[in-house]
Amino acid sequence: MSARLAVLFSLLSLLTVADTQAQMSDSARVPVEVGAFADTVRMTVEEAIVQALSVSPEVGIARSKADRSDARLNLARASRFLTDFKAESAHSLAPGLRIPDDYTGSTEALYLDPRVKNDKDDLRPFNQVEVEVVQPLWTWGELTGSIRAARYGAMVD
Repeated sequence: MSARLAVLFSLLSLLTVADTQAQMSDSARVPVEVGAFADTVRMTVEEAIVQALSVSPEVGIARSKADRSDARLNLARASRFLTDFKAESAHSLAPGLRIPDDYTGSTEALYLDPRVKNDKDDLRPFNQVEVEVVQPLWTWGELTGSIRAARYGAMVD
């Protein structure tokens, strides 16, 4: 609140100076030559206001707060879709299998036959990929409430 008052006070003082200059007649104004004062800059009231707002730390803080509130609102809206996504992969070399010539079972039941042995001299690539996705279907109003709270927070800032 004090930051807003400081900015408001600065703008009012600029407008007061500009209004005073506007009320002076053209003959009462003292022309300033460009080379007379090296540290003097001529600008209109609008330019002064734009310059003051661009360098004011209070305005920067207020913009940052508003940006943070907007980011919270965007995060709350995005939390409705694919809230958790995880992908894992494993890669290795694994021994092949020594399958007896007279084996007649299915390949899914190889591990059940005691005659099937690991062949450590025949290494083969092993690859595994797991993907896990969490999509909330019903959150009992939690997502709607967080979006509403973030929206009101953005309105306040």
